[in-house]
Amino acid sequence: MRFDYQPALANTRILKTSRQRKLFLLASFGMVGCLIIISSLVHTITNYNGQIITLYPKIGSSSNLKALTEVVIKPESIEPVNKPSPNKIEPIVPAPSWHTIKIQAGDTLISLLQKLSISSIQLRDLNNFIKANLTKAVANIKTGQSVGVLLDERNNLKTIKLVIAKNKTVFIDQVGPRNYKIHQEEKPIIKKLNFATNKIIGSFFSAAQEAGLDDTLIMEMADIFGWDIDFVMDIRPNDKFRLLYEDKYVDNEKIGTGHILVAEFINQKQIYQAVRYTDAQGRTGYYSPQGYSMNKTFLRNPVKFTRIGSKFSTNRHHPILHRFRAHKGVDYVAPSGTPVKAAGDGKVVLIGRKGGYGNVVELMHGNKYSTLYAHLSNFAQKLTRDSFVKQGQVIGYVGRTGLATGDHLHYEFRVDGVHRDPLTVQLPKSMPLPSKYRAKFLSHAQQMLSLLDENDMSIFTKK
Repeated sequence: MRFDYQPALANTRILKTSRQRKLFLLASFGMVGCLIIISSLVHTITNYNGQIITLYPKIGSSSNLKALTEVVIKPESIEPVNKPSPNKIEPIVPAPSWHTIKIQAGDTLISLLQKLSISSIQLRDLNNFIKANLTKAVANIKTGQSVGVLLDERNNLKTIKLVIAKNKTVFIDQVGPRNYKIHQEEKPIIKKLNFATNKIIGSFFSAAQEAGLDDTLIMEMADIFGWDIDFVMDIRPNDKFRLLYEDKYVDNEKIGTGHILVAEFINQKQIYQAVRYTDAQGRTGYYSPQGYSMNKTFLRNPVKFTRIGSKFSTNRHHPILHRFRAHKGVDYVAPSGTPVKAAGDGKVVLIGRKGGYGNVVELMHGNKYSTLYAHLSNFAQKLTRDSFVKQGQVIGYVGRTGLATGDHLHYEFRVDGVHRDPLTVQLPKSMPLPSKYRAKFLSHAQQMLSLLDENDMSIFTKK
């Protein structure tokens, strides 16, 4: 018995011939196979947020339906469409870099830059700019100073940095082709109050160093009290001093000291006090608590000396004449060439040679006072008779001209033509502060002296 498998569709009128029925059957089997293959594969679709939803086979099951709604691939796991090739190398652009050069003897700013192989054209333009805009900082670069130079990736100069002080830096910047600009940056200086005190056992200088004072402050204190105290002859053991002064800081780093604000010196039980004060006109000075300037009309000593050779005397044996005679001045022993200063403001009434005095200068200070300086090796330049001089101005130099056995200055002080001992004469007081500043100064002085007492934690505690 012959068995013929013929689906119902095969008997349709459309499929009239056996060839057509065979082709239809083949196509049907092919479509069913494709559906089976497709349903067994994992499919992905993209939702409206751009996220990827994974579809699993056998979608009809409840577990797979739950997976369809919950399983989501995170966005960071998706590789970008335009991901660069891992073999592609991005070019590295060098960043501008700083170079530090130390100045050697004979260097100039331009010669320093030549060491960095900067182009000659740029060096020429920079040199022309510096000549046209010469500043003190550029003109006064010194051996040992460091210069910072910023160069770009093509070795073109961008910036020059010159540190001219602890808180000041000068920059020369290139702001365009053949165009430069100079500007300065300044950090604020913070001033802090400091206190120092000590008792003198040996010398004033060593006692001041032990108290932590630098040379500048030591000299400032000697200058403040120098009209009242001879720091060579008058200092005694157990003399005392105390002071308040300024320390200067930049970025919490100490860069130096400022001025003494208030000071006290006890010399041979005599108390001297000085307060720094600036009036409304901007004039600054040191004054006693009563408002008198510490700068007296006359200097006590007109020369820095090593010792006193002879003092004022009415009957001294002369080392050359070998007879007794009055010595109407003081002999200050000092090396030849030591500057001699005018003791006060005055007018030159005599300059030249005068017998046993040798080279001499005589000054008149108003109608009442006069001073004489003898045995000079030379006179100050441009000093002539009738010249007016200021206190402290150099008028000559120590020598041994005339009747002198060694280098020294013979100094005389006269009041109304009468010789007085320069070491003990009562010097006239300077003018006090004008009355319009007096009340304000007295209040300021009292505050500063009170502050000095508050900071005194050692030998100056009041008994």
